[in-house]
Amino acid sequence: MKKEKYYTFLIVLIFIVIFSNSVFGFFNLLNEITGFATSRGTNLSIALAGKGGPTIGNVSAIAAVNAVENSNKSVNFSFVASDPDGVANFNDSTALAIFNKTGEASRNATCTVGADINANSVNYTCSVNMWYFDGSGSWNVNVSVNDFNGLRGENSTTAGNMTGISFTLNALTAFIMNPTSLTWGTLNVVDTNQTSNNDPLGLNNTGNVDITNITVNATDLTGETDSAFRIYGENFTIANLTGGSPANECDFNTNATIPRRGQDTQINKTLMGRGNNSIATNSSREELFVCLTAMPANLTAQTYSTTQLGGWTVIIQ
Repeated sequence: MKKEKYYTFLIVLIFIVIFSNSVFGFFNLLNEITGFATSRGTNLSIALAGKGGPTIGNVSAIAAVNAVENSNKSVNFSFVASDPDGVANFNDSTALAIFNKTGEASRNATCTVGADINANSVNYTCSVNMWYFDGSGSWNVNVSVNDFNGLRGENSTTAGNMTGISFTLNALTAFIMNPTSLTWGTLNVVDTNQTSNNDPLGLNNTGNVDITNITVNATDLTGETDSAFRIYGENFTIANLTGGSPANECDFNTNATIPRRGQDTQINKTLMGRGNNSIATNSSREELFVCLTAMPANLTAQTYSTTQLGGWTVIIQ
């Protein structure tokens, strides 16, 4: 009898437990549906930033740079960048060097990663081309690199924050000229205002200085058979334009200049600014046209040239 009561009690207890869980579970679900829940769950997410961005504190000095006539000059230097998150955090492809000067086109180039200095610092080498027509004087240097956290380190020289370095591009005065010889057709001693058949003399400024003074130092043309006869330097005129009647290069009353033997004679209205000679309309070019205005009446028939006394010299300042 006692055994039967025990089993009956156990069955009732199990039923009560099952019923209670079902009832309370139902009410919990009901509370959630009706907005009367007393607890909620939430997920947590934290983005951990790096320890800091790159810094650039050591840029190698750049000695004064000599421009290369009609070409470019590679300016090489290096800088050290540090990142507290380690050298692997550098985005090496973003390493950049920029040279700038007020009024000039900036010159820039990407830099190449070099050897690690330590676990957090690395060396970058840079090579920036400076062109022959880039303005002389002080150029500012800007270097930068990003890391993979999107942070940027920079070292620069600016008017208000002289924290970077600068270098000097030296002045270069230079030009080229073609052709190297002028010729005339066969002439008669009485001919006047005869222009060269292969001018102009084409002058190109191949430096970084504006040329405001072009002069010519003339010599006489002596007879190649009998050097006692000559055409004097003053028998010619020279100008930087042609056309007209008489030709502009022959009209010494208006445009043309009479060269003086053995003297540097400035040619009127000439100018060669600095600039890129590959641009056809650039002001760095000048053209000179030469005219034989008259000849001494006593000349004999022969060839006259500057072979004996030396050619004319064109000088820029």
